[in-house]
Amino acid sequence: MSEAAPSQQPAPEAVPTPTPEATPQDWRASLPEAAQGWSEVQQAKDINGLMDYYGHMRTRMGRSISIPPENATQEEWQSFNAKLMDKVPDLVRKPNLEDDASFQDFYKSLGMPEDRDGYALPEDVQIDISNDIDWLRDMAHESGLSNKQFQTLVNGMVQNHIKNIDSQEADLNASQSALRNEWGFAFDERNQAVKNFAEMTGAPEQLMEAINTGKLSGDVVKWMHGVVKQVSGEGKPLPDMHNAQPALDPYEMEAKANDMYQRMMNLPTHSPEYQRLMEQRVQLMGSISKAKNR
Repeated sequence: MSEAAPSQQPAPEAVPTPTPEATPQDWRASLPEAAQGWSEVQQAKDINGLMDYYGHMRTRMGRSISIPPENATQEEWQSFNAKLMDKVPDLVRKPNLEDDASFQDFYKSLGMPEDRDGYALPEDVQIDISNDIDWLRDMAHESGLSNKQFQTLVNGMVQNHIKNIDSQEADLNASQSALRNEWGFAFDERNQAVKNFAEMTGAPEQLMEAINTGKLSGDVVKWMHGVVKQVSGEGKPLPDMHNAQPALDPYEMEAKANDMYQRMMNLPTHSPEYQRLMEQRVQLMGSISKAKNR
């Protein structure tokens, strides 16, 4: 009995390979291979996003300023600085410490006027500073001050001057009040005696003005009254300056007295040096009187 032949199975039908769906990454494949790895390409979602990025970059590049290279010329640096200051007007450039012109430009950028006449005084200055204004403006311009700084300086100087005047007035009033309390009813009489003595001995104009306006301190008035008493013989006798020094004729002594007078004119009446010269001049005037009466 012959064996039966195996039956043949039909061949399976071929299953078609599915076509992969398109992904968002496919658009990068159209770019050069070297560009596909760029960070801006990787971060862009699609070609439109990449184009927007490059458009923004073009705008920024149009507004950018290139820094000159190390071997740039002075003109190139000046052009760069001008463009930079135009784009950023509030930018302050550091001056060259070895270049005076650079410092002048720096100070001008901070508000320094072109010259000293550009400084304007603050409003309502309370004292007369006409004698000081010229040198104040010169010093302000040499120091590179702005007009605002100059006005602050003037206001500070004025306020300090007023403060000193107020302090001097307070000291003057206190000394005069103390002397008035000490002398009591004799104050006016003794004060008049001091005035008469000053006029009689040719006191400097500055001293006479202080006496007449009541600006002489109580200590000076008291000292001068003591001199009046000595000269009039009421107090301790004064040393005879005519005999205490090499003999001088009346004209030489008058010349010396005039020299003392000139020196006293440049001193405040309350200074110790003024008082010392005043006492010596009074003594010298007494010696002149004695010499002329011989």
